[in-house]
Amino acid sequence: MRPHRPPVFSLLLIVAALGVTACSKSTDDREPETEQAAAEERAKVAEAAEQAEPTLPKVDYWQPIAGALQGRFGGKCTEGLQMKPVATEVKVGSNGAVTIGTFSANLHEGEATLLRTPPGKQAEGVSLIGEVGELFLTLQNSGPGNTDNVIAKYGDKDISCSGVKDVLPLDGKTLFTTYAQQFTVKPRKVTCVGAGQDIMNRRKVDFQLEGNLLRVGTQTFDLNKVTTEQVMLSESGAAYAVGTEPQRLANVSFDEYGRLKNVTVNGFDQGESYACDSDLEQAAN
Repeated sequence: MRPHRPPVFSLLLIVAALGVTACSKSTDDREPETEQAAAEERAKVAEAAEQAEPTLPKVDYWQPIAGALQGRFGGKCTEGLQMKPVATEVKVGSNGAVTIGTFSANLHEGEATLLRTPPGKQAEGVSLIGEVGELFLTLQNSGPGNTDNVIAKYGDKDISCSGVKDVLPLDGKTLFTTYAQQFTVKPRKVTCVGAGQDIMNRRKVDFQLEGNLLRVGTQTFDLNKVTTEQVMLSESGAAYAVGTEPQRLANVSFDEYGRLKNVTVNGFDQGESYACDSDLEQAAN
């Protein structure tokens, strides 16, 4: 349900009433003081209408991984292509602040991708790739029995640390489990266009994202069995994406207020593909 807004027509009537006196004269005869007063009054009315519109609280998409990101990461560090040994460490705070020597930046002000590769044919692990201003940071948990790594590029510096401990300790959980509170969507309908179809040929299909299931129309994804999971974070919202074998991809995006924006599924030759927008119906009973 959209937030209630004061009727635009009513506001126009107020503005018109305020301007009756000024408009009774010709433009040439209008007093400058009267014109200025009317303009100021119109500005006050517009400002009051804007303030009357309720605002939704923004969702903190960093909160679920704040504890996992926090740490002081050192290990065996080298600098540049020459791999010159350096004594340094990368500090990450629960508030997103990154400090390397005298350099500092905040991940929350940039963009980041959290990637999980479950056990299987590919290397298992969880990584975060973040970029803000001059900082490009990679935190890599390489899975049980492997050494973790940290890579930081900032300004003209290029630091690489191996053998790092306690990077992204998410305990082998799916990323959806970590983000269940922010990303869960009960069964509802979304408006979609099928791959290769006319964009005017829109239809309602079932959508659900909860527990271990992502369902879009005829496509279903068991989140415990996907081959990749991604969470993408930015100031404008977040997105959750999964991939499977045989190759199928799905992406679900949310705005900064936690509202579902759009959904896409590419089934390639493994079933239907969908492009769905935020024209949503009420959740199913």
